[in-house]
Amino acid sequence: MPEATRSRRSSAQVEAAILTATLELVGETGYAALTVDAVAQRADAARTVLYRRWPDKPHLVAAALAHARAHLVPAERSGDLRTDLRTVLRNVADLLAGPLGAACAVLHAERAAKPEVRAAAEQTGLGLRRLAIATVLQEAVERGELDAAVLESEATSAGTALLLFHLFDDDRAVDHALADAILDDVVWPAVARFAR
Repeated sequence: MPEATRSRRSSAQVEAAILTATLELVGETGYAALTVDAVAQRADAARTVLYRRWPDKPHLVAAALAHARAHLVPAERSGDLRTDLRTVLRNVADLLAGPLGAACAVLHAERAAKPEVRAAAEQTGLGLRRLAIATVLQEAVERGELDAAVLESEATSAGTALLLFHLFDDDRAVDHALADAILDDVVWPAVARFAR
């Protein structure tokens, strides 16, 4: 893409392209082989843009993972707890079926090699396991549907942890059918114990 076209993209568009390229490349080549040059080329961005925003590879990968996780909880929720939990688990399944899932699998496999890879893998797993479900459960607590103790329970992480298990250690496709089964068989029974 010529320089003139690059300059027409907004800062947010450039950042999104860089973070998406980072996830794709981690999934394709692994963390160790990831280079700023490859990310810049894939995102059609100047290397200087990457260095100005992220001082090193661990920060770049962490930002890419956080960017992907930001899409887990829909901006507008139904207000129905079961529906919102289903939506979040399906969103996690959708993300794991794409570049985020490939990157998570690679980081999971490479986590023993380098401390920064282990940190990125843990950040990804913890963020996925707790952030999305906890947001929906917190809202249910605020509506008076659930006891606040649910936020300290395994209900906040069980669903996404099982999706990650299937991604890393099982041949079953991570899709909406799996997300729905996990909701019905594991998450909903765990959450229902805290109903008011």
